[in-house]
Amino acid sequence: MKKVERTVSSNTITAAVFAAYVKCPTKAFLLARGERPFDTFFAQIGRSISMAYKAKIRNISSVKFDHLESHSDPEITATFVDSETAFYDRVTTQRDHRTKTAERRAANYVPVLYSAWDKTEHSDALIVSFCALAIEQATGTEIPTYGKIILGDAARVKTVRVVDFLARTHQAINRNCLFNSPQFQPSYETG
Repeated sequence: MKKVERTVSSNTITAAVFAAYVKCPTKAFLLARGERPFDTFFAQIGRSISMAYKAKIRNISSVKFDHLESHSDPEITATFVDSETAFYDRVTTQRDHRTKTAERRAANYVPVLYSAWDKTEHSDALIVSFCALAIEQATGTEIPTYGKIILGDAARVKTVRVVDFLARTHQAINRNCLFNSPQFQPSYETG
């Protein structure tokens, strides 16, 4: 089984940092620097709700991002990829990766985001778009055309047209890249 290699570096943007940036750039900056929030009570509740919701939705199963290559099967019409587990390396270019994987047939990957809430937010579609870009980068296939948001108790499916959100997603990724520039590095010199 082949896994998508995740190299943890300052160039890697995780879905958590991306989602934080879309909602609050300051929170994303602190997350990217490795800062931990003082009070994690509500974040833990949110994670618990999300995990319980994913466990409840059994008719649509997805694979974690780092396992997506081992689940690609040309016989299957679609492989759903959990958007919350995606990561993007801002240094790796798609062309370099495609050269390595040119012989592999393209699978039909669909980024999916699970939301326990009945309404979607604009940030939900951006996270799906982020996952689509990460899928392209990791597999060397084309960017998925559509993604899905599974929401609410009724497990309604909202289809997201990825191309509608790519410009904003690229903008957010490029802004995230600024977090690692020298201007954002803390200075501990005393004067």
